[in-house]
Amino acid sequence: MSRDPPPAAGEIRTVVHVAREFGSLAGAGGVKDVTEGLCMASAAAGIRTHLFLPRYATIDLARAEAEAGAGIAGEGGIEIPLNLPGRACTETVSFGRLELRDGLTIHLVDARRFRYLEEGGGSVERRGIYQYTVEDAAEAGRPELAGRGHGDAFLLNLLLVKAVLRALPLLDLRPDVVHLHDGHAALLPVLAQLSGEGCAPALRHLATVLTIHNAGLGYHQETGDLDLAAASTGLPRDVVDRCLLLGSFDPLLAGGLFASAVNTVSENYARELRRTGLDRTTGWLVHTLAGQGVEVSGITNGVDPRRLDPSRPERLGLPAGFSVAAGDLAGKAVCKRELEEAARRGEPVPGVRWHGGLEPHDDAPLFTYVGRFAAQKGCDVMVRALRRILAEDGEARFLALGEGDPAVVEDLAGLAEAFPGRAALAEGYAPGLAPRVFAAGDFCLVPSVYEPCGLTDFLAQLMGNVPIVHRVGGLVKTVDGVNGLGYLGGDLELAEAIRRALALHREPARTTLEEIRRTAVRLIHEHFTWDRVLARKYLPLYREARFRAAPEIPF
Repeated sequence: MSRDPPPAAGEIRTVVHVAREFGSLAGAGGVKDVTEGLCMASAAAGIRTHLFLPRYATIDLARAEAEAGAGIAGEGGIEIPLNLPGRACTETVSFGRLELRDGLTIHLVDARRFRYLEEGGGSVERRGIYQYTVEDAAEAGRPELAGRGHGDAFLLNLLLVKAVLRALPLLDLRPDVVHLHDGHAALLPVLAQLSGEGCAPALRHLATVLTIHNAGLGYHQETGDLDLAAASTGLPRDVVDRCLLLGSFDPLLAGGLFASAVNTVSENYARELRRTGLDRTTGWLVHTLAGQGVEVSGITNGVDPRRLDPSRPERLGLPAGFSVAAGDLAGKAVCKRELEEAARRGEPVPGVRWHGGLEPHDDAPLFTYVGRFAAQKGCDVMVRALRRILAEDGEARFLALGEGDPAVVEDLAGLAEAFPGRAALAEGYAPGLAPRVFAAGDFCLVPSVYEPCGLTDFLAQLMGNVPIVHRVGGLVKTVDGVNGLGYLGGDLELAEAIRRALALHREPARTTLEEIRRTAVRLIHEHFTWDRVLARKYLPLYREARFRAAPEIPF
């Protein structure tokens, strides 16, 4: 493999990303959209871009090869130390290379652990990226595990990081910066200093950027087993002890202390974590980092408008096309009627179970929700507000699509039962259904209690579905009365915001509503496309990381 000439001062020629998710290859949350959008923008800008991703059993290699127009080339197997307390262990790792498009290479890290769960003396295929699926749990004979995180999550992440550190010299990759996504990859700058673990000495000086996609408790990838942390990482115990948060070895804290630069996915979320009590939801992670002299900056995620362009309905499975920017919404009305009819009859959709239904009504406003059902997403607030609105307004309609907390599912199903023909729940995950919901809706509810960035408001805006957001974290990019509606507070305040939406929808000419829709699309194209976010925000951060010495562990 030919070596690149050394970059000129400040020039970024090669970037390596490390993540557990990427686009349609492997996704469970918003990380897949960020890694895909950022990598593709980087490659399009002429930067040699590499992504290391586990080869999960669920990755469709034939489809990936067909889309790439090239086969997957294999790289030789190596042994990675992954010791357990009192027992030396290794795992065999190999690498598949997928040239997705010019300048973008995906390295699939292949190890048995990424594809199989060891349960009860047997092997079970991993169908979920982070959690046991219902099928996994049933096959393992432990149905109670369904929906729970994998018990070996810490070792999974560690294996990925160690494999990348061995692969960089093996593949003769000399990146200007390594971009690490979330706690799954956060230990790389710490482990890069461990020559005794097989790391090349030159890796101690890697420039690294750690992006925290969600700093909330439950997303840190920590382990409370400190003996396991020390044995498996190879770190001295005093280093492990330095990286404890709430009594557990915390990869986000460790990575934050040793990375060249740390950011999260919106400016306002970074500010909230640095300066307000919201940081208690993280275990005071950012305040702890600040006490060690580490600043966490914020960069708001981007979006690729071409991926959700309603003027090309065939790509999105829409019954008709429309243009929000041009004010041509005739096709949007067709999309609305089609979805309401699908909800009325309970259209069979793989992976989705319908509750309730909608009676088609051309002029009744349709409120929507698309996303996880979780306390963080403010679903309880939304249900209480909607009960008020649906009881007092005979025309308003509501449709939710998603899955998650069984208690939230029960509440939403109860709402559908209480307001027949006017509320419906599509319970489950169906990627093809989400664009139809965005295209059909008039208003999209985004009531998150906290939100690092949020992409739902972007996706809704591109489809002419005006977001109503709780103005926290990254959701402040939706400005009340400009490109959406916003509120601060709980269910009473959300209900009032919905009433304002109803009033806008009932204006005879709807000129204000149409102006909000057009403005939202214009602002996305001016400020939030991935190419602009890369050029204006991430490339300066990469350059800063190159010239900032990461702290070294004193051995």
